[in-house]
Amino acid sequence: MVPREPRGPRPDRRLDRVRDPPRPAAVVGDVTRAAATYETPRGHAASSWRRAGRKLRLDVTVPPNTRARVEYPLLGGSARPKAPQEARWIGVQNGRAVFEVGSGDWTFEGSVS
Repeated sequence: MVPREPRGPRPDRRLDRVRDPPRPAAVVGDVTRAAATYETPRGHAASSWRRAGRKLRLDVTVPPNTRARVEYPLLGGSARPKAPQEARWIGVQNGRAVFEVGSGDWTFEGSVS
C-alpha cells in the first residue's frame, strides 16, 4: 500500500459544493487499486480507482445537492479520458484531466502510458 492518507472533501464557501472529493492513494508503482470515503454534511462521498494493464478507471460518488471537482491522473499521457456526457470539462491542470460534476455516481476511464 502507498503510505499516503486519503484526503477528504473540503467544503467550499458555498454549501452546495465539495471542493475536493476524497482522493484515494496516488496511482504509483504496482498498486492496482485504492479507495477512499468520507461522510460530508450532505451525505456520502467516495472515490476509487482501479488499474488493469494500460486501462485506468476512476469512480466517484458525489453527495446529493452538491457539485465536485474531479481530477483524473493522466500519468504522462495527454489523452482526455472517457467521461459521462454531463461531466463539465475544465481542462488539464498539473498533469490531471479536470472535470466538474453534480450529485451521483460518475465513472471516468482512459489509458495510461
